[in-house]
Amino acid sequence: MSEELARLEQVILRVLRGELTELNHPAYFDEDVFFLCVRQVEREDRAWLMTVLRDRTYSRDTRGLVAMQMTNEGHRELIVELFAERAPN
Repeated sequence: MSEELARLEQVILRVLRGELTELNHPAYFDEDVFFLCVRQVEREDRAWLMTVLRDRTYSRDTRGLVAMQMTNEGHRELIVELFAERAPN
């Protein structure tokens, strides 16, 4: 795995852990840095991305935030799964 891909995956993990947010690092989100990060990881290591987005140790909200940055084909199945995880009312 390239160093760049490993760095991008770490950015995604930081978002999933709630360490990197729109409040504490707005430039990542306002300037599409995070969007481009997710798209590159989706292109280069989709299996890893799908695995971490299905990992329920991360919150449903942060996984949804990452999934929404993916291509339509990539995030469609994840969005269905995330909605299915909603707690009953």
